[in-house]
Amino acid sequence: MANITSTVQELNLADNFLFGKVMGDTEICRRVLEKILNVPIKTVNFPVTRETADIAPDSGTIRLDACINNGQDAIYSIEMQCCGDEELPRKTRYFQCNIDSGLISSGESCTKLKKSYIIFICTFDPFSDGRHIYTFENRCLEDLSLTLGDEATEIFLSTRGEKDDVDDEMKDFLAYIENSTDACAQETSSPLVKAIHKRVTEIRLDRDMENIMSEGIVYQNKDILFKILGQTYKEKSFAAYGIDLPPIRELLPTDLPKIAANEKSIDNLFLLEDGTYAIVDYESVYKKANKIKYLNYIARVMEKYFKEDEAFNLRLIVIYTSDVQSAEAILETDCFTLRTEQAFLSHIDGEATYQEIQGKLQSGIPLADDDLMRLVILPLTVPGTEGKQDMLERIVDLAGQIPDERQRIFTLSGVVVASDKFINREYLDQIRRRINMTQLGQLYEKEKIEYGNQKAREKVVEIAKSLLEDGTEIVKIMRATGLTEEELLNLQNELLTV
Repeated sequence: MANITSTVQELNLADNFLFGKVMGDTEICRRVLEKILNVPIKTVNFPVTRETADIAPDSGTIRLDACINNGQDAIYSIEMQCCGDEELPRKTRYFQCNIDSGLISSGESCTKLKKSYIIFICTFDPFSDGRHIYTFENRCLEDLSLTLGDEATEIFLSTRGEKDDVDDEMKDFLAYIENSTDACAQETSSPLVKAIHKRVTEIRLDRDMENIMSEGIVYQNKDILFKILGQTYKEKSFAAYGIDLPPIRELLPTDLPKIAANEKSIDNLFLLEDGTYAIVDYESVYKKANKIKYLNYIARVMEKYFKEDEAFNLRLIVIYTSDVQSAEAILETDCFTLRTEQAFLSHIDGEATYQEIQGKLQSGIPLADDDLMRLVILPLTVPGTEGKQDMLERIVDLAGQIPDERQRIFTLSGVVVASDKFINREYLDQIRRRINMTQLGQLYEKEKIEYGNQKAREKVVEIAKSLLEDGTEIVKIMRATGLTEEELLNLQNELLTV
């Protein structure tokens, strides 16, 4: 499939994927925080529970929002910002609310709230004052020496600073963010930058990183969007694409067992109302060799869902963008026949469909499910990357006019997922930032917190199991992992029954 995203070797630290991977190193993260705050930090612990977790730090995220507790009752949220955003100062309120609401429940004492730092590292000057660092806290306007004492601090770093307001190491660190090259690392005398570059080099040499990058939207983010999409796909059909299928019962996860490490994830997997499983894949070019990939998809779906004593039916749907006019639907050999059901979006007049749906919204006519299903794939009805990008932007604007919140969320999340593999990655990141503070953005942040908690807990459980197998005392494991005695005893029983 067409994939025009950057390779790992081409990324700078400003890229959210690489930044997330580097900051997942606890020692580097500790040293970066020390440099930003200019205070010694003894240890860094990536949290497990919602009190401090926003996202699993080593999950290869599109954006890293790592909340870190240094053991001194302080929480840090760090985010890379690569595009100017006039709402950025207001985002600090939203992030602060996320942190605080996870620390206490209604009616609990506010003494449980911890000191917090929200840090944005920007590749632009957020306040146009030429500084490398801007630090904010609440103060009395009548007496600026009087602080509110809420222990909430917001820090904005800028790679475009011009003033002599930070030391040389901080300047070198900020310069490296947008120029993460061997030459830049060699020129600096900063031990921090050299340590970061060493980790960057390790990531670039890791062949698995290229496989992760080639997935388009990093799977974690796509998985979260699928969760949001899941309920809104219910009872919709593919009739709008010219495919005769029963209505959708459920959108299934695509984290299926892989036969080879470099296999890509299935675009969509649905359970239909008649119990049939349906693989849906999007293609912008036709290649006979793609059928090998489809066979792998089929094997993986069957490995997970096939049961010896139950009826099983599977259909394979290939939806071709407007770049493809025709394709062979069947691969036939002596030992098997692979039959695909095809939809060619070149048969859909994208502009006419857009005008039709826009007319409905302007006239106050509610959108039907078929309208929504057509809307999310409209960018794929336009040939060429630039045409797809233009239509995607128009769909995002049009979605803002949809009065029904569930339909609006379905459209925004659906169009991003459908366009992922065919739109320039940087451009798609810009689109995501545009919808970041919409209802979808807020719902995404909530789901991301839960996703981070789940992944972090899974890691803790793995550690606990390993310690149990080594014969470590339960009390010590409780202290190390935060798990209860009951939870550890249950894990111990599971290990005994395996």
